[in-house]
Amino acid sequence: MKFALAGDTMLGRKVADRLVVNPPGALFSEEVVAVAHEADLFILNLECSISIT
Repeated sequence: MKFALAGDTMLGRKVADRLVVNPPGALFSEEVVAVAHEADLFILNLECSISIT
């Protein structure tokens, strides 16, 4: 089993504005996306809240 671990990840600070003009995959480098796809389990520390308005 292959694990991928990421440290503090914050999706605030204008990420939503960028998602309006860019697809979600464009937020991360090709190398990061490739590592995530290879992993059986990907764990990260999300440093922001998730809410629906």
